[in-house]
Amino acid sequence: MTRETSLSLRETEIADLYAGGATYKAIAIQLFIAPSTVRSHIAAIYLKLDLSSKLALKARLDADFVLAHPENNQDAIIAGLSLVLEESILREKMLSTVLRIIELSKGDTDTVLSSIMEHALMLCKAKFGMFMEHRGNNSTYVRHSNFVPKAFQDWLSDTGEIIASEQSQFPCFSKQKAILNIVDIRTHNFNEADDPLHHATETLGRARSVMVIPMLTDGVVIGAFTVYRQEVHPFTQESMNLAAIFIDQSGVAIGNARMMSALREDT
Repeated sequence: MTRETSLSLRETEIADLYAGGATYKAIAIQLFIAPSTVRSHIAAIYLKLDLSSKLALKARLDADFVLAHPENNQDAIIAGLSLVLEESILREKMLSTVLRIIELSKGDTDTVLSSIMEHALMLCKAKFGMFMEHRGNNSTYVRHSNFVPKAFQDWLSDTGEIIASEQSQFPCFSKQKAILNIVDIRTHNFNEADDPLHHATETLGRARSVMVIPMLTDGVVIGAFTVYRQEVHPFTQESMNLAAIFIDQSGVAIGNARMMSALREDT
């Protein structure tokens, strides 16, 4: 199935721009739409094409273009195959890491989450991070955290289940199912929201650049790994690609740990 038969004209236009390196904001300006609309379209594109990263999207679009234009020379074909091979190698490496996590964790979910968070922080070169479990609507709960500043951690512990506003960066991942990359939380448009979680993230966590990486099971968001930097240091596209592949593969470890935990409870 080619993209022409699976994507709408608007989705095809946005997919080409996004795979070509354009940011949400740049696409929004060019097409006279809101950045949130761009995010929604990209989430739909990923879902329709069964993809999870910009690298995979570019490889798919390049492959479709070659199929539609057989007169093109072999360079385009080689470039597309190289991207597919590169992602395949990355996935194999990430899966190998996940299998080691499973082996060492012995089915303990908290150990699995801790190991995944540790690797995610290393891949993204982030200061601290957490896994926020999605509990429906706008409700989230911090299931695990690594290196979170004490004041912020105390606030999270005291708060427990968090009901965030519609404008918060955290609930929106459950709707868009795509990575959210915030260059500077102080200047992001979410700053206008009356949101205690956002306020605590900025003031107690002293976070500046933030990346929210959704984790999906059978197409449903179960939570998100959120990583933070305490300086304005935007996450690169490479970091986003690596994080997306790693978190996608990590679903295997979490699923395995949950299954083993359920078996232990039954016995």
